[in-house]
Amino acid sequence: MGPTLRTSATERLCNQTGSMIIEALVAAAILLGGGLATISAFDSITRASHTSEREAEAVAIAEKQLELVITRPYAQIGNCELPATGTGRSDDPSSWIQGTQLFVARNFRPTGSYASPPPVDVSAANRLAVEPFAVSAAAGCVPPVEDASTAGVASDSKINHTKLFRFVTYQGGQCAANVATTVSGSLMSSSLLGTAQTTLTSTASADVSSLCTAMGTQQAKRVTIAVVLNKVGNDAGLKYPVYLSTLIPDPNASLHAATSTVLG
Repeated sequence: MGPTLRTSATERLCNQTGSMIIEALVAAAILLGGGLATISAFDSITRASHTSEREAEAVAIAEKQLELVITRPYAQIGNCELPATGTGRSDDPSSWIQGTQLFVARNFRPTGSYASPPPVDVSAANRLAVEPFAVSAAAGCVPPVEDASTAGVASDSKINHTKLFRFVTYQGGQCAANVATTVSGSLMSSSLLGTAQTTLTSTASADVSSLCTAMGTQQAKRVTIAVVLNKVGNDAGLKYPVYLSTLIPDPNASLHAATSTVLG
């Protein structure tokens, strides 16, 4: 018979202890990984919740600002000064300013995911309108840019010290390019003769030109409010501003531009 190998109780205990340590380390690693995943998920949920809360508050503030503007007399609804052109980035509402006009976008926010805000989309496909600013320094005019803390936003607001943008533009219909020529041509080919035809044609041309000018600038004003959110400690917030816009009809839009008599 060959020699019989024997292991002492101490050796067996050492082997078992080593196995237990390895098992404990594996279990700890699994628990640690699960814990980190849980913490990460909780942080993401918390950040999403805060972002949703902040967007809801931004919308509420934009609605309040819109109401404050549109309840003013029509003559006072205008920017106190021409807003300055922005950075060109889609997180800056002033980027939609083009000289003395505002590019009114179909979608002010970019579609897709970006590491940093892309340039604003001023393509023809995204253009709803390009409208001139309504600027007047008269009493009661609307400041185009203001800090939220000075505009009546509560001091405990989650968006305190955030910027408010208020853009006021003219929205009007456009006459066909050949409308004056068409009217004049029709009168010239009529059965009127001499001075009567000349006078009527001249008067009609002036009236059509005046009417088209009124249609282009006096039908309504568009008020566009943008709220730019600041960030909080856990980086919760929105990358892009919240926008609200509405049209305010001109109460005198149906009046002749020169004589103030009702048209039609």
